[in-house]
Amino acid sequence: MIDVEVGQNLLWLFVFAAHHSLAARPFFKAWLTRFLPPHLERLAYVLTSALLLVLVLWQWRPLPTFFWQVASPPGRLAVGALFLLGLAIALEGVRLTDGQHLLGIRQIRDHRRGQRPVLPGLQTRSLYRWMRHPIMTGTLILLWARPQMNGDHLLLALFFTGYIVVGTLLEERDLLTVHGEEYARYRREVPMFLPFNLLSIKKRKCSVL
Repeated sequence: MIDVEVGQNLLWLFVFAAHHSLAARPFFKAWLTRFLPPHLERLAYVLTSALLLVLVLWQWRPLPTFFWQVASPPGRLAVGALFLLGLAIALEGVRLTDGQHLLGIRQIRDHRRGQRPVLPGLQTRSLYRWMRHPIMTGTLILLWARPQMNGDHLLLALFFTGYIVVGTLLEERDLLTVHGEEYARYRREVPMFLPFNLLSIKKRKCSVL
């Protein structure tokens, strides 16, 4: 029975992820704007994603099995602090990349004012000096910083961790197309999710040994 419930949950998660990835690709945006005004494209993407997320939550099947639980008060406090850190990183990442543009609000406002749409430039200040994708970093922390992990949340955490990694790689391919060598240089200099490069640390340790 649990296997059937896991399969149903994964099916709806794949539906959400398929739309979220496909609709974010440039070729899909170009196709969509043949039928929809360009200034409404981003808002349509956000609203459709939100509706699909509501559908996932509506159709979700509980998985009550527990995998771990932090019982001690200091441990729960540490996990809570980590959760708040992840939330702060994600929100600051959204702020730095123009949250109104991400939601499609700025595009509509610029259209109503008769202004030409201006795409946000490559962001490299503040958190983006230390990691290329702080929004995703914060989201990953939020997924895993849990004082107790049941089957529901573990499935969500595993699925969206994989989705974030794959989706970010696809996004970086698009960013290379848009920003060219500027982004290629930025990618060489700044780690992806963490404010340090694990591979470089490992190489330095090996060289010391």
